[in-house]
Amino acid sequence: MVSVRNSFVDLIAPSSEIEKEVVTRIEHNGFSDLEYEASKEFFRYYKILQPSSPLLNPEFQNPLFLKFYCQTLHNRGLTEIPSGYQGITAIIDFFLESIDFKLSAPSELYYDIKKRLVSKAVQEILRKMVEEGTDYVDYIVASNIIDDIFRNSCTNQEPFLKRLISEGVFNVDLSWDEKNQANDVIYFAYQLFQDHLTVSMLLDRYLDVVNPTEAFKSGKLFELIKNPSSASYNQNIVDALSIQLPERTGIELYEVAEHVAKYEPIALGFINSLIWRKENTIKENVLTYVNEVLTRREFLFSRFLDVTISTSMKEDHFFNAERLHGFLAKFGMPVRDKIWTIWLQNKFGPDSETNAVKRLIDWSWNEDDKIHISDRAIELGCVALIWFFTSSNRYLRDGATKGLICLLQDRQQLVLPLLERFKSVNDPYVLERIYAAVYGSAIRSKSDDNLPEICKGIYEYIFSQDLVYPHFLLRDYARETIEYGFHRGYTFGFEMDSVRPAYKSEPLPKSLPTNDEIDGKYKPSGDSGNYGRENWGATAIFSSMTTEYGRGGNYGDFGRYVFGYAFDDFEINADLLSNYAIQRVFEMGYDPVLFSKFDSDQSSGRSGGYKERIGKKYQWIAFFELLARVSDQAELLATTGGYNGKQTEFQGPWYPDERDIDPTSVIKRTVQDGSETNIVSWMSPVQYTNWSGDYKNWIRMSSDLPDPTKIIEITDTEGIQWLVLETHPVWNENSDIFKDRWEQVKGTLWYQIRSYLVSNTDLPNFKNKLKEIFYRGSMPEARNNSTIFSREYHWSPAYEFFLNPYYNGEQWIVVNESKKGAKIGKVYRTTEYYNWEKGRDFSKESTIGFYKPTKMIREALEMCYSRVEGEFVNIEGQKLCFDPSVTTRCISSLLIRKDKLSIFLQENNLSLIWGVVGEKQVSARTWAKGEYPGRMNIWGLFSLENDIVNGKLSTEMENG
Repeated sequence: MVSVRNSFVDLIAPSSEIEKEVVTRIEHNGFSDLEYEASKEFFRYYKILQPSSPLLNPEFQNPLFLKFYCQTLHNRGLTEIPSGYQGITAIIDFFLESIDFKLSAPSELYYDIKKRLVSKAVQEILRKMVEEGTDYVDYIVASNIIDDIFRNSCTNQEPFLKRLISEGVFNVDLSWDEKNQANDVIYFAYQLFQDHLTVSMLLDRYLDVVNPTEAFKSGKLFELIKNPSSASYNQNIVDALSIQLPERTGIELYEVAEHVAKYEPIALGFINSLIWRKENTIKENVLTYVNEVLTRREFLFSRFLDVTISTSMKEDHFFNAERLHGFLAKFGMPVRDKIWTIWLQNKFGPDSETNAVKRLIDWSWNEDDKIHISDRAIELGCVALIWFFTSSNRYLRDGATKGLICLLQDRQQLVLPLLERFKSVNDPYVLERIYAAVYGSAIRSKSDDNLPEICKGIYEYIFSQDLVYPHFLLRDYARETIEYGFHRGYTFGFEMDSVRPAYKSEPLPKSLPTNDEIDGKYKPSGDSGNYGRENWGATAIFSSMTTEYGRGGNYGDFGRYVFGYAFDDFEINADLLSNYAIQRVFEMGYDPVLFSKFDSDQSSGRSGGYKERIGKKYQWIAFFELLARVSDQAELLATTGGYNGKQTEFQGPWYPDERDIDPTSVIKRTVQDGSETNIVSWMSPVQYTNWSGDYKNWIRMSSDLPDPTKIIEITDTEGIQWLVLETHPVWNENSDIFKDRWEQVKGTLWYQIRSYLVSNTDLPNFKNKLKEIFYRGSMPEARNNSTIFSREYHWSPAYEFFLNPYYNGEQWIVVNESKKGAKIGKVYRTTEYYNWEKGRDFSKESTIGFYKPTKMIREALEMCYSRVEGEFVNIEGQKLCFDPSVTTRCISSLLIRKDKLSIFLQENNLSLIWGVVGEKQVSARTWAKGEYPGRMNIWGLFSLENDIVNGKLSTEMENG
């Protein structure tokens, strides 16, 4: 790999001479999307304390700028960002001072620091550039200028230009003349610095601070912005002027040169300046410019919004999240969706480019320690993230939700103020996800200190009202937060039944609207509803909401597979209810004139992607509102076992299952290897390599089978012994990379190892009866659930709901002999499998699945969740049980501390057994007659006795 600066590409690796088939060219974009992580590493390296608000400025994508920023502080011997170190002007001045401070030392060039030789050298090089109208100076010319400044003032002599280059003030580059000859030149190492130093020199020369407008009526400064073309050509200078002029005079550029106020480059300069200015230079009067100029042009307003997200967490910034909140909260939902939600649409997701919204979500959505960030900055970040919840981009909304959970899990004291601030927000999309984040953060928090007051606040805002807020999922999040507090042993001064369904809501209409009635009110007339016309958005809603039998065919995917499916279990006419949902969409303010153009640009259907129509947003809101009201007022029919068609009580949104995002987990994926091949580590130490081309003999060989006891009982790098409660190792023969994969013959060996608790009295019977062959299915398998949230296991109403035989939720299970059917005894499974595969959850990159201990084991060992997903600890924080595949590249397994489990077994007269089943297989595309070698079935029972795992495998050939 070779790294080449852009200006050297034509000299070193010209594309005209090196064909693209020979080399791969990649343009490095610095720390794009990694600004926060990069800044953390740089601050750590230079031993600088992290700032109290995150560095979300896009300039921190640039490695050179980040280096300048940190090196400046380091050169001055500082370990934290000093007061006043804000604004690009201060940073540049501080940088030059830091180089002077360093080089003036006796161990360096040794000169009188009051002479400011570095600053003088910079000024002289700048003067040369301005005179010649270039952004570089010939290397020899620059060397002579700098030598004249340093030579007679320094005790220690060395090539002074080279020293300033090594300090990062200048860079060497090539300039190509008209004869295509390369010449060595120097330029400022960072273009932004050069622009600002140039403007500083121009203002020193031409600006009268007392009467600043005169400088822009004629002369050098006027020429820079005399018309839109000139201003655009000098955009970098305009940006710098927009920062320095207010800092010197307190007046904006568009005010001192009124003729330029509506020029796009001037507006862009003002917008770009907001990130870099000293915060006290932005005054209230700028709002007039924002409202009269920026909001009138979509491109400018879009840029302005992006910048305000970058400044949203700056505590003292004029355009922080408080300003954003005040702006957005005053609108009704449709108007806000027009000016804000549409703008958000492309800001996050697999195909989104770097932008401020993405930076804020990426920064917040991780487990990094943010203790150095102030409460106020975190609160501002929360406010900005909450307003992202209006989005109809599912990736963005889900990502922002996880980001808010991460911010609040260690700042629970901010929850109630946020609930109070947003209690009257007029967008259910926002309020629902606030409560999702409150639930997720409460259950993930390391402290319960604020939990009782949060629960009381939720009761006040939601459940104490005459009508409980009609949102199917919001109610669940609110209720489950209080249920969690109750589980933790708190009481709240109200009955728990008051937060449990059914709730009181606005009565449904006695007569639901017919097709004719709803068409007459809202269906577009003529061709105005055709695709591309002003009312197409309404047509899309009618089409999408049509249930399977609602209009005699041509159903919509949403109508049939979402709406119709959810209401199938209630005693209500889903076809007519769909009409009422359409009515609610328009009553909430959906206006096809506002949204048809945008909605027509979004994909549709079940596979339409994550960027949904604004109309689809209103459909979801209506859907969850009606689910809430119907669950309050209509009978629910059971579908479990022998109870099909009988009435049952609604208990929560796990039946019917309409949950979408798991707020208790913030991981995007597990690290486990997807190949299903066993990867050797201390957690999975057994390797198998006895592959042989003689497959007929290999398939019959049992002496080479891996010893299950070495898989079941393992020791970590610190000497702690662990028992593997469940694992499914697979060993695959390596493919020959030089042969067609489909033409190869390959061997595979696999085990499935599951453990069970049995009473000591039943253990002999199991050991005796399971000597004979048993197969997968002879012993019960771990329960696999895709509805319970990760941290709801073992305590929540959702978990309790599924503890019945229909959902494979029995606790003690009778095992019978496979042949005779006689009872052997009862077993208690030790593992269950969390399997989050919800298609509506766009916060995950793929299905998230891993093992957890079952309820008896967790409670007996007094384990609680650690912050690490898939890991359980005791009250001292010791790790007792975990699935390593969550954080390590290995197969999914459940490991538990042997010493802790052994104590539990002894105290409760229980034994631990493992059932092992497996196969040896040989696979090929086809087999000639008589060539198929058969397969080996493997089984065995193992048990923990006298603190030792014992047992043996048996085998039987099949079809060979």
